[in-house]
Amino acid sequence: MFGLQTLLDDTYMVIPEVVEGALTAAQMLDMSRKKKAVASIINQAVVVAAGVGATPIPFADAAILVPNQVTMIARITAAYGLPPNRSKALAVAGSGCASGSTTVAPFSVAPGVIFSQALTHSALAVSRSLTVASRSAPT
Repeated sequence: MFGLQTLLDDTYMVIPEVVEGALTAAQMLDMSRKKKAVASIINQAVVVAAGVGATPIPFADAAILVPNQVTMIARITAAYGLPPNRSKALAVAGSGCASGSTTVAPFSVAPGVIFSQALTHSALAVSRSLTVASRSAPT
């Protein structure tokens, strides 16, 4: 498009690393850069969700998973360059979805069962984070 992609690529080469995220959010030409930034945000949230889900303590996940998912949604909408008021609205809506989907693992005394429950819990937490992320991505 009239050399705009070359200009954008050259701009990325000379700007400081700390402002790359802002440029990625502001530019409307290269959606692949936005998608790459969002994939990184989702991966970070998934790692946190997996760690939280691995704890075999009932109800302990909600206090950490919900803020993690709200933060992820806000960061995704910001990465796509949506206005802050829309980011907040999507984050609040996402928190309602996330809080209704926390996992409860029952207590168990057998170590093998606890480990199995922790793996299942972790997988569910990751799955829910990915679901919330896919629902929050702007179309």
